Parts: sequence; C-alpha cells; structure tokens
Amino acid sequence: MDRDALLRRLLSPAGFLLVTFCFLLPFVTVSCSSPGADASASGSFTGVDLVVGGPASIASNPQVRANLHPMSSAPGPSDELLLEPMGRQPLVVGALAVVALGVLAAALPLVWWRALAGAGIALIAGVLLIGGQVLARRTAFDRTTTGLAGLAAGDSSTPLTITVSNGSGFWLAISLLAFLAGSWLTILARESRQRPVASVPPDSRGPGEPPSDETLRPPG
Repeated sequence: MDRDALLRRLLSPAGFLLVTFCFLLPFVTVSCSSPGADASASGSFTGVDLVVGGPASIASNPQVRANLHPMSSAPGPSDELLLEPMGRQPLVVGALAVVALGVLAAALPLVWWRALAGAGIALIAGVLLIGGQVLARRTAFDRTTTGLAGLAAGDSSTPLTITVSNGSGFWLAISLLAFLAGSWLTILARESRQRPVASVPPDSRGPGEPPSDETLRPPG
C-alpha cells in the first residue's frame, strides 16, 4: 500500500477505529522492586481497564507472593497477581466516547464539514486522553503503593521503588490522534481556500448618480 492510499485509509472511519483498538493495549504500566532483594513485580492497566475500572495483572516472583498477604492465599500455576482496580477514569471514558463520534464524523459526505468535525474531534479526544492519563497514573501510583506495601515486609530497611509510566497503547493512541488532527486541519485549510465566495455585481451607476427608476420601482 502506497503512502497516498494509506493516508486515504486513515482519513476515514478506519482512522478513528484504529484509535479505539489502542484501548486494548497497555495505557499505564507499573513496576515495583526492592534494590538488592529478590523481589519484583510489574504489570499494566489497559485502556479498557481505565474505562471499566478493571484490575491490573501483575507478574511477580515467588517472594512477592509470599509477602503480599491479601493476595497470596491461593497460589496458582503462575506468579500472576491482581492489583487493586483504579476505578473508572471519567476523562478516559470521555475520550473514548469522542473517538466513537469521530468514526461517524469521518463518514460525512461533504469534505469541508468532514475535515472540520474530524479535526475538532481528534483535538478534543487528545486533550481528554492526556488529562485522563495524568490522573490515571497518579491513581495507579497510589494503588500500587497500597496494594504492594508488603513487598519488603520481610525487611523493613529495604527501600521500595515504584515506577508508573505511560504504556504503548497510550502513546500509539495519542500519536494517531495528533496525526488525524494535523491532517484534517490541513484539508480544512485547503478546502476553505477553494470554497467559492459570493460576489456582489458592481454598481454600474456613476458617482453621485441617483438610482434608476427600475431600482426604485416596487416589484409587481
């Protein structure tokens, strides 16, 4: 697929649909470790987890399972634990709803209105997504601090390092929204320059010449 064909494909409902698929990927990643100790845990919240308030899956080693009292009572075949859910993130929910509107807006028949709606929706969704991500990262840090507080329970002198960062799904979604916004704004500017402007016929009267009788005569 050449570049022009790819651009046409993205500047259609498929572009906003691709953004919605990004919500299946990690948006917030968390990791917890104790320097010098054999204890670590890492996991992520997907965009769907932020929308529905689902828990994160945390991959850990056996020492973490032994130290996490609320989550170590039922050992399973793997070392996966569940981090306490963050709860639904309203701004992320709003961003997903706006992106869903973009799928419909990208199918509008008129190019000028399609470009206007597409650019506006991409910008609004991007702002909501960034705001929601900031709040989600802060909440994830608080939840991780609380849920994994027993990571160094065996040795209170061991410092606990918790890292919360943006996941690949967030970066991909925000990059696509930025691309869509820039592309639609470019098309909007081009279409605005090409739109015909209604012209008023020049007045054929000379300077100071009164209107003709035909101009003053009422219709009928």
